[in-house]
Amino acid sequence: MTHETCKWTVVFASVLLVMAGPASASGLESFWTVLGPNGDPIESQGTGFGDREGRLWFFYPEDPDSPNPLDQFSWWNQWFHNGFDDHFWKEVRIDIWARPTNPDDWDLNLVLNWTTPAWLDPTAPPLWNTDPDTGERLIGRWAPGASAWTLANFEPGDDALHLHWEGRLPVDYCPEWLSIDVFGRNVEFGGTIRHHCVIPEPATMTLLGLGLSGFAVRRYWRKNKMGA
Repeated sequence: MTHETCKWTVVFASVLLVMAGPASASGLESFWTVLGPNGDPIESQGTGFGDREGRLWFFYPEDPDSPNPLDQFSWWNQWFHNGFDDHFWKEVRIDIWARPTNPDDWDLNLVLNWTTPAWLDPTAPPLWNTDPDTGERLIGRWAPGASAWTLANFEPGDDALHLHWEGRLPVDYCPEWLSIDVFGRNVEFGGTIRHHCVIPEPATMTLLGLGLSGFAVRRYWRKNKMGA
């Protein structure tokens, strides 16, 4: 292998290493709370963002003017920092258990939240009590099927109800913040969120890699032909 071939091989490999580098942000987060009869958190724990008063869950009232049907409800959020990166996508894995404190009158609904590129503050998420403009400009809210996961089909005798879901957020970037969003009453629940940023479309990277490889081969062939 000539020096010229080695040089282009190194360039090609370096480009692929940059493209396939480590994810920009990942984490394992946990949360737990008890919702009372009026839907407010009574007790709570978690690894998410906390304010100076020690609160982990933050209230967001319904937004009747929003086109997103999920905004027609009032929610409680726990936020987890992520770190914005518009070169990656976000994959999420959620494991949740729920146990009613009043089996005759309970409800629990959950969705995923994330901040849009309009919010890049790493010190705090957009909180409704400090920034009421937290609609779709700052926050995306979503669950597969465009409706909340409703965990209200608890059967008597079951120890707890479990939910497992994994997939990619429906946006082409890794958001600065990610959150679990809930509303319900008379229920205890907890769980974990695993999240990491991934390279978009492995097929795209493969095609680009083949293109770079072909470019290196053509340049080597042209150099040898001209020197012949």
